[in-house]
Amino acid sequence: MDIHIKNMVCPRCVTAVKNALSEAGIGWEKVDLGIVQTSEPPAEIQLDVLDEKLEKLGFERIQNPAQQLITHIKKLLITYLNALEEESELPVRSDYLSGHLHKNYSYLSDLFSKTEGRSIEQHWIALKTERARELLESQDLSVTEIAHRLGYSSSQYFANQFRRRTGMTPSSWKKQHKLRKGRQAF
Repeated sequence: MDIHIKNMVCPRCVTAVKNALSEAGIGWEKVDLGIVQTSEPPAEIQLDVLDEKLEKLGFERIQNPAQQLITHIKKLLITYLNALEEESELPVRSDYLSGHLHKNYSYLSDLFSKTEGRSIEQHWIALKTERARELLESQDLSVTEIAHRLGYSSSQYFANQFRRRTGMTPSSWKKQHKLRKGRQAF
């Protein structure tokens, strides 16, 4: 049986959900972003306990098929971003989503916008901005290298988009993080 879970975005989320499943007494075969494959269908009381555990962690079990599709889109966008960073040859993002989900991109786009209140493109930009923040804070990459790594056509375009989303330039963000990090060392 598959259990779909909303708001899983990273490996730490997978670990947290595995712990919640164990605490609820639910055996699982595989836990991935947004989906859990159980070894056998859990009892209703186990699902109730799981729902409580997930809510405390900021997650939510999804039972609506449309919401499950939205979660799958978000998971695929994270996978696409990871592949983009690894410089894999990728199809256009809309073709990638359509191909993996076997649905027309217009349908996916409309459903996503109606359900999430923002477009797939806006979600994509938010994902890339969050990843850019992580790269600026954790690695010694230049703004140009980060822009290239995240698939921007130029470092200037990246910097402009980053500033629109965060209110700061990537360079300012990096400097501010280094200052904060330096203060924490004392």
